[in-house]
Amino acid sequence: MEKNIYGSTGDSPPHYPALAATSLLHTLTALILYLAVQKWFIETFIKVGIKR
Repeated sequence: MEKNIYGSTGDSPPHYPALAATSLLHTLTALILYLAVQKWFIETFIKVGIKR
């Protein structure tokens, strides 16, 4: 029997798609937060640099 992407034989449990969606959402949220912090940090750094 061929294994599916979840590593089990046969049909995957019904909760896997929801789990994958939640994982993706968490990844996107973390990425957005990371980028927002980067943007804020750069802007603050530039403002401080201009003041000096």
